[in-house]
Amino acid sequence: MLKKVLFFLLLISASTANGQLNNSLLLSGGSNGFGFSLQRQVSAKLAFGVSGNSLNASTKIFHYFAGKIIKTKASTNSLQAEAFVKWYPLGQDYFGDYERNRLFLRAGAALRQDPTYNGSTSFWDKFEFGDFVLTPDQIGTVDMLITTNKIQPFAGLGYSIINSYRFNISAEAGSFYHGTPSMKVTASGILQSNAMNEAQLNEIVSTVKFLPYLRIEAGIKF
Repeated sequence: MLKKVLFFLLLISASTANGQLNNSLLLSGGSNGFGFSLQRQVSAKLAFGVSGNSLNASTKIFHYFAGKIIKTKASTNSLQAEAFVKWYPLGQDYFGDYERNRLFLRAGAALRQDPTYNGSTSFWDKFEFGDFVLTPDQIGTVDMLITTNKIQPFAGLGYSIINSYRFNISAEAGSFYHGTPSMKVTASGILQSNAMNEAQLNEIVSTVKFLPYLRIEAGIKF
């Protein structure tokens, strides 16, 4: 056992002596949530890694219809794990020109714990037409549930803003392929008839197969 420990320590010290910092621990933030990634550089042009993200996002949109305010809420909440490969087309050896090891392509696959998006539309206030008055509860809501694939391949193009011996900060843009989404529509109150539009809405959302993303990463090499 002692020999194995000594051999492992010898490998680490030899790597450090050669100036090779092959591992990176990075924190990330962007449109796919906040998280971290662990990366291993295996050659001047190739690295692989894993990452985890937590995406908890919601928004409210207000617009007018027939002189009344319509409120639409949308939300998603999911954990996401990724495995990826990075390719540095201009990559140099570990001891050389870090300035040329900035541009990279990342490709991999993500596993989403809950690949769904929720939406709800309702009137903000009561609806009046002469002496006829309907409360928001009487008007009801239209609720939508969009489901995508759990496993989502992705690819992106990135650039290391800072790429020093010890630190790295990068920006990346790309897209997930989440398959053909499906939508389930339920409605209440006098808006119940809107549930009949489910087939037409599915025709629209089924064409949205890609989800763009932006990501910023910053961390240390060791």
